[in-house]
Amino acid sequence: MNEWITADLFETEASLTAKIRQVADPLLRDRNALLPTWLDREPSQFFPENRFVVCGSVCRQEIRVLAQLGQLVAIVDDELRKQSPTLFNVPVISTQRWIEMARSDNRLISCLLVATQRATHHFLRVCLQHRLRFLTPLQFATLIQSTPFKDQADGRFFHYGYRFFDFALRNVDALIRTSELYGDTYSRISHLSTVLYRLTWNPKYLEAIAVGHGTSGFNAYLFDQAFLSFTENEVYIDAGAFTGDSIEAFLEAVGGRFKHIYSFEPSAANNVAIRERLRRLQDSYVKQLRSAVTLSQKGVWSHADNLSFSYNIDYQEAGTTSSPLSAHLLASGMRPDAPASVSGLAIETVSVVAIDEATAQDATFIKYEVEGSEMEALRGSEQTIRRNRPKLAIAVYHKPEDLLVLPHYIRELDLGYRMGFRQHSALICDATYIYCTTD
Repeated sequence: MNEWITADLFETEASLTAKIRQVADPLLRDRNALLPTWLDREPSQFFPENRFVVCGSVCRQEIRVLAQLGQLVAIVDDELRKQSPTLFNVPVISTQRWIEMARSDNRLISCLLVATQRATHHFLRVCLQHRLRFLTPLQFATLIQSTPFKDQADGRFFHYGYRFFDFALRNVDALIRTSELYGDTYSRISHLSTVLYRLTWNPKYLEAIAVGHGTSGFNAYLFDQAFLSFTENEVYIDAGAFTGDSIEAFLEAVGGRFKHIYSFEPSAANNVAIRERLRRLQDSYVKQLRSAVTLSQKGVWSHADNLSFSYNIDYQEAGTTSSPLSAHLLASGMRPDAPASVSGLAIETVSVVAIDEATAQDATFIKYEVEGSEMEALRGSEQTIRRNRPKLAIAVYHKPEDLLVLPHYIRELDLGYRMGFRQHSALICDATYIYCTTD
């Protein structure tokens, strides 16, 4: 990649590596280096003894947590203020009013709980111009670790939060070396930028590399044609089919021409949705879908078993329903704290199976998005992988260690796979995939 062309858009591998070490080295010596220099209270005393303003209204769950920990006096959102004077009975104020309040109260602390680079720049400019005391999202989450909410909080930042930061910091050297597994410059830059985001939560590192979250087109989520090409003889395994959205995207990618689809999804309600989707889609394709799609109401794992399965817990975030706690097998370890800490958790026992045992081991393409069970699913399909060397699309964002262990597992198979890395979401460190092909 010609650096003189890309310098204004992308960091180089060398500069990203240097920045990662610049961030990590002082924190490895002293985690308190992350905290603001003006902090004059023990973290455990910090929230009860201060007054707070939240900058931005998107991170609703984090706002709820802060309101329970300290005195939340206002939420700054110029657009929301035009629609509603309050949120959670807290006044919604303009930027101008925020400046006036903060300048007249030197004990007021502004929490910058926003996820985009544009919003971050806006609030930081105000804080720096007017010398306001503020917390970045990572500083806020770090201080939360000293409260009873450290294992209970969920939300945009908390969900992919401190555990991901902590793992990245403790494994920074191994994560830097992992970039060498990827064969193209953009993948290596994307991997290193993702590591730097996890160490800083600075949105510019995701926004610079994200290729889009759409399920169609050249950089399609799950079916990125920078790495994957398809024929009329694809045998597609959808591990974690959800409601069939990825099956629909696959049909679009292959133009309805394929050999067979295996769908694995443990939720009974989701399987009903898949069937309804296939009925709707049938009018778009000549091929009879019903006979060419095998639906399995089971999860995927390294072996056949019966395991505890939790359903999504939804909350309202900025007017839309989000699922911070995605449906997952508890044994996956995706959320080790969830059963004890998340109220209303719905758990039932579901059957799981190894892909090697549940198919004819004839797959040409396998997608793994199984909410933290990716490693177990890979182990349960190793015979298929060794036999057919299918194309692979593997989610590497559900657990902190996935960014490290999953690509190394593929490399250790020693099957000649070329690996690529893509970050599809610009807002948060999900929709992160490695694509593997022998083409």
